[in-house]
Amino acid sequence: MLGKQAIQIQHVFTSYDNPKGNVDTEKAVRAIKEEVIWPNEFRSLEESRGVIWKWIELDYNKLYVHSKLGYRSSEEFEALFDQTVVTQAA
Repeated sequence: MLGKQAIQIQHVFTSYDNPKGNVDTEKAVRAIKEEVIWPNEFRSLEESRGVIWKWIELDYNKLYVHSKLGYRSSEEFEALFDQTVVTQAA
């Protein structure tokens, strides 16, 4: 079994009085499980990593809209943010 450091997982604690502290992480993990892990049978850890990262880059970051990002995908929000920063710097 691989340790947390080997697969680059960082344990982050939320405050005890915030019951929704992990909701964003839990939703992302659930989406990965439902759309990538559960429907597939992987032959190796490397294959699963490749498929998961490809899904994150091509599907999750481009297609999934998030309410906290103004119902934009991560990619759309980042582009808008970058455009705002450039405009403010000019």
